[in-house]
Amino acid sequence: MLVISLDGFPFALFQKQQSAGIWKQIGAAMPKASSTAMQSVIPTVSSVAWSTFMSGRNPGNHRIYGFIDRTLPDMSLTLPNASSRRGPSLQNTLNQHDIPVIMMNVPVTYPPEPINSVLVGGFLGVNPEKIAYPPEVSNYLAQNGYVIDADTSEAADKPFEFVDQLTDIVRRRCDAFKHLLKSYPWQYAHLHIMETDRLFHFLWKSVSEFESPLHSRIRHFFEILDSELFSVINSVNDSDEIILLSDHGFTESVIEWDINAWLAETGRLEWLSGDRKGLHRISPDSVAYSLIPGRIYLNLKGREVTGSVEPDQALKVCADLIRELASERLPDGINPVFTDIVHGSNIFSGPYSGAAPDLVAIPAKGVELKSRMDTGPIKRAPRMQGMHTFDDAMVVFRHGRFVSKKLKIIDMYSTILSFFGICDKDAEGTVIASWPFSSGG
Repeated sequence: MLVISLDGFPFALFQKQQSAGIWKQIGAAMPKASSTAMQSVIPTVSSVAWSTFMSGRNPGNHRIYGFIDRTLPDMSLTLPNASSRRGPSLQNTLNQHDIPVIMMNVPVTYPPEPINSVLVGGFLGVNPEKIAYPPEVSNYLAQNGYVIDADTSEAADKPFEFVDQLTDIVRRRCDAFKHLLKSYPWQYAHLHIMETDRLFHFLWKSVSEFESPLHSRIRHFFEILDSELFSVINSVNDSDEIILLSDHGFTESVIEWDINAWLAETGRLEWLSGDRKGLHRISPDSVAYSLIPGRIYLNLKGREVTGSVEPDQALKVCADLIRELASERLPDGINPVFTDIVHGSNIFSGPYSGAAPDLVAIPAKGVELKSRMDTGPIKRAPRMQGMHTFDDAMVVFRHGRFVSKKLKIIDMYSTILSFFGICDKDAEGTVIASWPFSSGG
């Protein structure tokens, strides 16, 4: 089985591009493919989505709640990586059944763990010489100009050069992956393309607007991506299953809405002055604080070092937050900022649910939630053009056929295992596809 993941690729855009003549070579390689939209995760960020994909479990079981998190009770900020993730992983479960795995660039796989056969970590790594297991693979990648992630520092000011950079990275990544396929044993191989997410964040308008001066350059990027992925597919047998999928969708970012600024304006969050940084600046008088995207935590006594909210008052404080946040409106004065505000306990369960947010705010389309740790306005113009969406991820099977109409990324773990005749009875997802031939091919 070969899995190719395109980070953040919306199913609607994939269909639109197919109609516009893009993805011809992928279409030729998968002429009888089955495809559909798929739901992502909450919070809708790649680190949570891919941890859920790899484990078949919610964040309460794998402990990844976002790109940034806090330790308790001292409130230090951390960047969770592979060593932070808990529970089983797809690669380890397959290895336990003597199935060799090649995995490249999937988020939350850095630092790389020893596996049977090759693991190349994702974008939290910065040094190609330390990005892979076994170490000889790191040496090969470094010697051949492998690039872990794009430099986005000038993406907005030099968009043409940025698209060219992404195109070059895709070529290098696919070349390196084909080398691994030829050089190491595998029955499950997974190539992750992060460059689509980077493109959509910074240049979404030019992706979706055909009249943009940049659109032809972006179309060229997708045509090269189609060609490179076709070359990867040609490295495997016609009978091998191929899955093309994404972890979330994308849409235009219309406005940034800062939850911490709102908490401060409503008297629920106070920042201390001085040399303290991050969450260490929270005053003991604060009621709540937020981390991106949309995670709201009470400043709970006995949990947070600055805790002020009594545990027996937590439900009332949450109810007040839900009521007031639900009444917030966009600048048009009509449309709500949030589609829902839900209790974390209704979403997350498991041994690490104690690290879960007390509330999760679900934004309306086009509303990008922020949680800056300084004073500032609640509403700002967006700094990036694109933002993630929950309900427009995609999945495409070359041979498999869907057996479920409601697909979620948490289902992919059990589905992939089922292809190899493996069942993890503790997984939360369900099997969403079947195959017309014996599993484990």
